[in-house]
Amino acid sequence: MIILPITAFLSILLFLWNVYEDSLQTLRIAVLRSMLIWTTYLVVSLELLSPFRGITQWGLAFAWLLPIGLFIGWAIRRHGQGRKWSFPKLSPPVCWECRICLGIIGFICLVTFVAAWITPPQTWDSLSYHLSRVAHWAQNHSIGHYISGIERQNSMSPGAEWLVLNTYVLTQGDRFANFPQWLSMVGSLLGVSWIAGELGAGKTGQWLAAAFAASIPIGIVESSSSATDYVATLWVVVLAGETLFYDRTKDNRSVLYSSLAASLAILTKPIVVPYILPFALWIGFTLYRCSRPKISIKWTAIALLGFLLITSGYLSRNVTTFGGLSNPKDFSDHVNQLRTLPGVISSVTKHAGLHAGFPNDRVNYWISQGVTWIHNRIHVDIMDPRSTGDGFFAIRKPSTQEDLTSNPYHALIILVSTIFLILAAKRLVWKPLLYGGIVVFSFILYCSTYKWLIFSVRYHLPFFLIISPIVGVVWGSTRIRWLGVLIITFLGVSSFPWLFSINSRPIVPNSHSTVRSIFIEPRQVLYYANSISEKDVIGSLLQPVKQQGCHEIGIMLNGEDPEYLYWEAMGGQINDNRIEWIVAGTPSAQYEPNDFHPCAIICAGCQPDQKAIRDLPIYLEIANRRLYLKYPSQ
Repeated sequence: MIILPITAFLSILLFLWNVYEDSLQTLRIAVLRSMLIWTTYLVVSLELLSPFRGITQWGLAFAWLLPIGLFIGWAIRRHGQGRKWSFPKLSPPVCWECRICLGIIGFICLVTFVAAWITPPQTWDSLSYHLSRVAHWAQNHSIGHYISGIERQNSMSPGAEWLVLNTYVLTQGDRFANFPQWLSMVGSLLGVSWIAGELGAGKTGQWLAAAFAASIPIGIVESSSSATDYVATLWVVVLAGETLFYDRTKDNRSVLYSSLAASLAILTKPIVVPYILPFALWIGFTLYRCSRPKISIKWTAIALLGFLLITSGYLSRNVTTFGGLSNPKDFSDHVNQLRTLPGVISSVTKHAGLHAGFPNDRVNYWISQGVTWIHNRIHVDIMDPRSTGDGFFAIRKPSTQEDLTSNPYHALIILVSTIFLILAAKRLVWKPLLYGGIVVFSFILYCSTYKWLIFSVRYHLPFFLIISPIVGVVWGSTRIRWLGVLIITFLGVSSFPWLFSINSRPIVPNSHSTVRSIFIEPRQVLYYANSISEKDVIGSLLQPVKQQGCHEIGIMLNGEDPEYLYWEAMGGQINDNRIEWIVAGTPSAQYEPNDFHPCAIICAGCQPDQKAIRDLPIYLEIANRRLYLKYPSQ
């Protein structure tokens, strides 16, 4: 079944390459636009199948057979007309610098591929709501809202999870759950090299930019996980590339592709809007400056239609359930409330400080003193709750914990590259300077919009990817490209701890690892790498449920509990289990199914006097969780 979406993608790619080869110019653009069209088609297919409960193996198989069939019909017609086929050609890099960069990129992609294949979903957010919502959608055969005690499962943008849902249903399991992120990394590297070329970098500069992006620690960590940040980053990178491409070619089709990229980014993670907005303004300005009014209005309308095509279903469901485009609680804890100039300086400094920590404690101490001095000068409390969320601010050493991974060496190279770019302003064309300024502005805009959080490093991934082309432009010049290769080689080697020793999925374990090597540890254990204590608890709770052959299970968990681990422990959809929430007084309670009659209920934090739920008595209590289940004799 997994062959079908792959074949559909190849069909789209071959069609674009043969019909629009002259305007595409490079294979990179063809691949990225094919990814845009493929994902847009998936979104539309899921929306159309949902009302009919059609998100099943056969429903999705039919959806993917449709573009394949259309392509075959078009190909037969083309052959009958005697028109020759054109196939993309891959040519290996010629220069030695490019080959070194290719080796670094290939090695990183290979290692992360292995980690993504072997490791199951284990990121805490994935266990709490990313994969949990996928399991509920698969169970319901629909992406509609459902009753849940974790409202984020309904309200948060579903773009990345819909990619997982496609593979989850087709393969009846989560073996491919990490690959939307891994493929997004590969696509982002293509996009970074494309952007570098649009900015004037030569072949060496384009390869340097891609290798720099590939070696970013938080990117390496994300690429082998089932999180959503790299998927959102991919669409931001494509938007940036299409903006530059349109600015150079004035090909109005880039307006549509830009709209699709921006829409998919918002559908995946609205928190990337600050990174999107400057490019949307740039492409809008170019459209109205270089086109007649009627043409401008036409392509603006097409862009809006593209946005509505992708987001209207998701947004309309939120309006129905929460009375707005999103659940207000989703952003209330994240939005920066100190938007004065001192507040912005404080927020930018603290966000940048997440990537300022080096292995040396003395260096970190002096950086910390510098940040404190800045806050004293602007008279802002460094822990002001209006601009500070979860965690305590400090300059920390680099960590291989996936939620705390920082990019200190890359941040330093970006800083140096930006200074060199400014100093070389007279020798460079205006576009790299404008592009670099826009990217820096987008980061400032992000910091001004959202609070500092200890795990905000994940939300900085789009910035690091779209600034990477500047590194290629600066260090790819003929005179100093040997120094650029030396820098990239150092960054590639420095990425080894995140390539091989991520705490929760190490290839080579160290003292911080929570499990043994992923080559040794069973997959069932790796699920619990970030929650080791949960394994015995969940196993003990579900053992009597399995023994009694109970397949309809009610859950009453806390808002941050790893719900997906219950699905995994019960075998997911493979054993036709049904798991539903039991809640009251929440926005999603309106979706309570009438045909659900649980034979077991698992409750976290139930009141001591709650001796029974829905006529099911207490059967077992462990670690503040209860199992309500009838005894065999009953």
